Amino acid sequence: MEQTKQTAGNRNRAIRKIWRGFQMMGRPILRHGVFILFMTLLAVITYSIVGEPHTKHPLFYVGQFMMDLYVLCALFCVLPKRAMYVLKYSLYALSYALCFVEAFVFRRFFLAFSPTMLHLILETNDGEASEFIDSVLQSPLFTTTLLEYALLLTANVVIGRWGYVWYTALAGCLRRSKPRGKLWGRAAGRAMQGIVFPVAALILLVSNGAAWSREKWKMVDFLLIDSTTEAEKISGNVFYSPPYRVLYSFKFALVVRHDTSQLIERMQHLGHGTAEMTEPIDGSAPEDIVVIIGESYNKHHAQCYGYDAETTPRLAEMQKQGELTVFTDAVTPWNITANAFKNMLSTHSADSPGTWTDGVLFPALFHQAGWGTAFISNQFYRSKRQNRSDFNGSFFLNDPRIDSLCFDYRNTRHYRYDEGLWKEMQHVDRRKHNLYIFHLMGQHVMYSERYPQRHSYFSADDVSRPELGMKERSIVAAYDNATRYNDSVVSVLIGKFRHRDAVVIYLADHGDEVYDGNLRMFGRNHSAMLTPEILRNEFEVPLVIWTSPRFKAKHRETVGSIVSAAGSAFATDDLPHLVLGLSGIRTSYYKPERDILSPLYRPRKRPIKGIAIYEDIMGTVEL
Repeated sequence: MEQTKQTAGNRNRAIRKIWRGFQMMGRPILRHGVFILFMTLLAVITYSIVGEPHTKHPLFYVGQFMMDLYVLCALFCVLPKRAMYVLKYSLYALSYALCFVEAFVFRRFFLAFSPTMLHLILETNDGEASEFIDSVLQSPLFTTTLLEYALLLTANVVIGRWGYVWYTALAGCLRRSKPRGKLWGRAAGRAMQGIVFPVAALILLVSNGAAWSREKWKMVDFLLIDSTTEAEKISGNVFYSPPYRVLYSFKFALVVRHDTSQLIERMQHLGHGTAEMTEPIDGSAPEDIVVIIGESYNKHHAQCYGYDAETTPRLAEMQKQGELTVFTDAVTPWNITANAFKNMLSTHSADSPGTWTDGVLFPALFHQAGWGTAFISNQFYRSKRQNRSDFNGSFFLNDPRIDSLCFDYRNTRHYRYDEGLWKEMQHVDRRKHNLYIFHLMGQHVMYSERYPQRHSYFSADDVSRPELGMKERSIVAAYDNATRYNDSVVSVLIGKFRHRDAVVIYLADHGDEVYDGNLRMFGRNHSAMLTPEILRNEFEVPLVIWTSPRFKAKHRETVGSIVSAAGSAFATDDLPHLVLGLSGIRTSYYKPERDILSPLYRPRKRPIKGIAIYEDIMGTVEL
C-alpha cells in the first residue's frame, strides 16, 4: 500500500511538473502580449508596403516573425526587470524607426534595406544629405508614412499603458456584480493563464518551430561566411524584416572588404611581363575592342532572336547587311548583376575550382600591355568618395587601387538615360590600341523609366497576349520599348567606331522575366528551384559581334571564325578569353580552349549559380 501511494505521488508530481511546464509556455504571451501584438502588426504593415524581396506566402513570414517575438519574450521573462525594460523599449524604438524609414524609402525610391542602400548612404556627403533631408521633409509620402506609423505607435502606447488597467477594472466589475460574476472572472483568468496562452504558444511552436530553426541556421551560416560568392548563394529572403536586412547589409559590407582585399593582393602581384602587347606579322591586333554590357536583357524579346515585334530594327538591319553576327547559344552563370559582372571580368571561370578572386580582371592585362582602357557605366560610375567599398556589385572596380590597375578613364556621373554615355566618349584619350567597356542601364526595372517618352513605340494594345491583363500587357510593352531604345543606344555606340579598325561585342549580364510562359511575373525569380523556363528567360542572354569595314578587310580569318562560331555554346564567364584572343596580348591567363573564336576552343558544360548545370536542366545533348 505504501509503495502504491508513493508511485501515485510520483505520478502526480510528474503530472504537476508537466502542467507547470505547459503553463510556462504561455508566460511570454501572458506577460508581453502587447509587445508581440504590435511588433507583429508593425511587421505586417511594413510587409504590405515593401513586399520585396520575399518570395514565400506572407503568412510564412508572419509566422517566422511571431516565433522571433516569442523567443525574445521568453528571454524577457528570465532577465532582471531593469535589463528587460531597457532591452524591450530599445527594441521598440529601433523597430519603429527602421520600419518607418524602410517604408518611406521604398515608397519614394523602390528600395528596401540592402547593401545598395547602405552604399548610397555612405557615399552621401554633407551637402547632399542636407538637400536630401529638405526634399524628404517636403514630400507628401513622408507625411503619409509618418502619420501611419505614428497612429500605430499611439495605439501601442495607449493599449500597453492602459490596457491592463481596463482589463483589471472590467474583471473587478464582474466580481462585484454578483457572486457568479466573481466565479466567472476567476475562471476566465485561470483559463487565459493556464490554457489559452499555453495552447497558443504550443500551436505557434508546432506550426513554425522547424521552419524557424532552418531559417535561423541559414542566418548563422551567412554570418560565418567570408566570401561574396558563398554569401550570395544564401537568399536575402532569409532576412525577412527591416532589422534583419540592416544586419545583412552590414555583414555583406564586411564580406565585400574581404573579397576586395583578396583581389587587390592578386592584382598587385601582376609583375612586369605578365601581359605584353604583341604585333604579329599579320597585324591581328585591332585598334579598338569594344565590349558593351547590357542589363536585364531577355533575348526572346529581341527581334534579331525571332521575337515577333520590331524591338531591334537597327541590329536586325546590321545583321541583314552582314555586319553583325548573332550568337544563338550564350548563357550567363548568374541572374544577379554583381556575380555576373565578377565572372565576366575575372579570368577565373565559373566551372573551375576556387573563386573569382583566384583570377585577375582582364582590363588590368590590357592596361599592363599598354592599351588605353576606359570603363563607362551608367550604373557603376566612379564614386565621389572612392575610399569606400561599393556595395551594389561594382566594389572591386571602385576600389582606387583596382581602378588604377585597370583603367585610364572612368566616368564620374550618372545619366537618366543610356544615351548620355555617348558624351563620355569625348573625354577618352585614344591610343594606338584601346579597350572600351560600356555598361548600360538597359532594361533594368522599372522598364518605363529606361527610355525617353519620345521612344514610346509599343502600347498595351500592341501586345497580343490575351491571357494577360491590361496592367501586365502595359509592363510587357514598356519592356519592349526599353529593348527598342537599347537597340538605338547600341547602334549609335557602334557607329562611333565605324571608321576604325574595331570589333564590338554586345552581351547582357542576365535576362528578366516578362510574363513569359507560365511565370506570371516580371523581374527575376531568385529561387534555387531552377527550371528550363527560368533558365530560358533569366540565364540565356544575347551575344552579338559587330565588325567594322576596316576590321573585315584587315582580319578576314578572324571574321570567318566569328561567323563559324555563331552556333557554338558560350558562357559569359569566358568573355576574358574571347577578348584576349582578339587583342593579340600574350599572357599566361589566356586560355585558348575557352576562346570561342580559337581553333582550340572546347565547349563545356555551363554551371548555373554554382548549384546546377545548364545542359542537365535543359536536357540538351551532352558535349
